[in-house]
Amino acid sequence: MEKQKGGFFSRFRRGAEHTTVKPKSHLRGDARDYVTGDADTYKPQSMIVASIIDYIANDIATQTFTHERLDTETMIRINRLDSPIYEVLNLSLKDGKTNAEFWTDAMKTMLNSGWVYITPVYYGGTYSPDGLLDLVASDQRPDSLENTITIKSPYSRGHQAKTLMDKMYEILWRDMSSDDAKAFLKINGQIDQKNGNFSEQVSKTLDMFFKFVEEYGIGILDNKTDYSELKRDYRKVKPDDVKLIEKQVYSIFGVTEEVILGNATQVQMKLYKETVVSPINQQLITELNRVLLSKYLRVITSSKKSVERIGVYENRYQYASLAEISEAIKALTNAGVASRNSIRGLMWLQLIEGGADIVTNLNNVSIKTKETNNE
Repeated sequence: MEKQKGGFFSRFRRGAEHTTVKPKSHLRGDARDYVTGDADTYKPQSMIVASIIDYIANDIATQTFTHERLDTETMIRINRLDSPIYEVLNLSLKDGKTNAEFWTDAMKTMLNSGWVYITPVYYGGTYSPDGLLDLVASDQRPDSLENTITIKSPYSRGHQAKTLMDKMYEILWRDMSSDDAKAFLKINGQIDQKNGNFSEQVSKTLDMFFKFVEEYGIGILDNKTDYSELKRDYRKVKPDDVKLIEKQVYSIFGVTEEVILGNATQVQMKLYKETVVSPINQQLITELNRVLLSKYLRVITSSKKSVERIGVYENRYQYASLAEISEAIKALTNAGVASRNSIRGLMWLQLIEGGADIVTNLNNVSIKTKETNNE
């Protein structure tokens, strides 16, 4: 690999000379920041940024969307709707992709470029809540956002910093991982630029050396060959330099290394869900309701008994300890707002018939409800 001349920061500055910030007019009036060269969608250069984006995108893509009818007075669920909206959001192919593939790609587009635009496709080409057929995602802003699900990356304000850190990390990692000289080998021969005799002789000497190392655990050299190991580390970039940039990258995304590597504590996972996943979900839910449900279906009026809502199923106790779940059940029971099945659900137990009865701590008396089949 050809060595680049100059120190790290000089090479980084030279690379930045070819990077352009697109004018706002080119972005059709929105305030996105790009450091992406000629393309609108930024592609991560370092493994760490790609891993973080993959993790977040996959996490959101594996969620389950809900479509429900709610009572307008209490906003309590009346029933779940097994509708075309539910089918398209969770099960059917979208833009020729599987459900997980579509949502993963859409979230990657959003995290990489700053935005993703998802257009619904209806039977007959016109809006109908029962006629939803497909979804198509793109990073290209349409002329109108009226009928487009528009999701903005929570990192769009720091997009420029993210891309700069990404490039810095990649350059540092390459420098640290480069094949610097480890030793000198003096053999019985002369360097000849005109033919390959010297190179061939070196290769044969090294092959013989490592053959003996592999078979006998020792290296053999003749009396005209000297091996001199370098005692100093001649690398310009040290592991601590890479680790510093690595921490900055994690900080920009609001995640920790433990979360990405899969060994996070319950506290770390809860913090990640609340600060990274939930804000994206809130924006996604708002846009899905705005675009896929008509005002008649979603707006509450005095003359309507029910409205419809699209949501995301979130188990807030997924990363809670048994003690935390027990405390939650105690609080819900004391307040008289939890049913038997909702309590069993927190403990990952199978729901039971008649489990819609509300449980209170007053001698554990069950309070019958009108809706006993909606759990």
